[in-house]
Amino acid sequence: MKLSAALIPLLFSACASVPHWEPTVCYEARGAIERIRCGHVDAADPLPQALSVDQAGDVALVHFSGGKPRSEVLYRNGTELTGLAIGDADPSIPGAEIYVGGYLRGEAGKEQGGAVYQLVPGREARTIWSGSAYVHSIEIAGPRALLVSTYAGEVHLVEPGGADHLLWADAPGTDVERPKIKDAGLLADPAGGARHEALVAFKTGRLLWIDLAHPESARVVHEEQGGLSRITPDAQGGAYVTGYFGRLLHFTRAGADWRFEVLDQEGTDSGLRGAVLGRFPAAGETAGIALFGYHKLCRALVAHSGVLDPFTLYVDIDRGHTIEAAELVAGNDADELLIGGYSKRVTLLVARTSSKPRNSISGER
Repeated sequence: MKLSAALIPLLFSACASVPHWEPTVCYEARGAIERIRCGHVDAADPLPQALSVDQAGDVALVHFSGGKPRSEVLYRNGTELTGLAIGDADPSIPGAEIYVGGYLRGEAGKEQGGAVYQLVPGREARTIWSGSAYVHSIEIAGPRALLVSTYAGEVHLVEPGGADHLLWADAPGTDVERPKIKDAGLLADPAGGARHEALVAFKTGRLLWIDLAHPESARVVHEEQGGLSRITPDAQGGAYVTGYFGRLLHFTRAGADWRFEVLDQEGTDSGLRGAVLGRFPAAGETAGIALFGYHKLCRALVAHSGVLDPFTLYVDIDRGHTIEAAELVAGNDADELLIGGYSKRVTLLVARTSSKPRNSISGER
C-alpha cells in the first residue's frame, strides 16, 4: 500500500550493515507470558529492566547489565495477570513503582473479580483497587493516577491512595465477549501538555476515544472486523492499533475526528498482539515498526518504493502474545526486541552484524 511522503522517513532509513537477529531466552515462566514492559525498577542498574506477567500469576524482573540476562520472580498472585505498567504514580514512594492487574489473588481454578496491585521491590505487594471483572490493561496516567480497564467494559482512573473514578462503562448486554477491553493507550498531546486522551480497544472490534478530563464526551471512532488487541501511541497524538485479523492500523487526527491507514495486512489467522516503534535493521534498511502475534512471527515492516514489506526477524516456538522494544545493547545502532507468549518464555532479540552480502539476509516476506 502507498504511504504519504511525510510518513515514510519516520519508518525507515538506510542501513549500511547487514544484521541477523540473535535470540536469547531471558526467562522461562510457569504460564504463558501475557505482557512485557521495560522501565527502571532498580535504580542501581543503569540499563532498563524488563518485567513480565503471565497466566500463572507470576511477575518476573529481568536485568540485562553484565552481558547476560538474569531473572527473578518478584511476586506470585496465584491467578492470572495481564495488566502491567511501570512508572511513578505514587508521590509517597521515591522512584518508579510496578502496577500489575488481573484476577483477585487466589488459587488457580478459583478465579474471581479483578484487582490492581502495587509492587515495590523490598516491600509487600499492596492491593490498590479491586472490582468485579478481570483487569487486562493498566497505564500510568500522570503523577497520581492509573488508567485501568476491565473485562466488564469499564474504564477507571485509579489513584494509588485509594480514590476510584469510573470514567466509562459499556452498556449492559447478553454477549459476554462484547465488553472485554484488551488495551488502552494514552495519547501524546500535540501541544506538549500532559496526556489526557486515550484510545481504548475492545476484543470485539470497537475503538473508543475518551478524554479523561471530560469522559462524558467519549465515543466509538472505529469498528474493526475480527476485533482489536493492542494500542501503541505515536509522538504526534495518533496511535498504531493491531487487529486479531491481522491488520495494522495507523490512526491520526482529522480535526475533531479520526482517520486511519492500513499499514499491513497479515493473515486473518495471525492474531496480532502488538506493534512497537524503534530502529529495527532488516532487508538492508532500518524499519521503524515491528509486530508479533499468534502466527509466531516477529516481523519488521520495511519500506520499499513507498510500500511496507513485512520481513520476518524471528519465528517463535508458539503463539505470540506480547512485544516490547528498548535500547538494551550498546553499539549496534538498533533497538532490541522482547517477545513472549504461549512459549512461556521471555526472549530477547538482538541485531548482530553479519558478514553476509546485503541480498542474503535470512528471513521471509
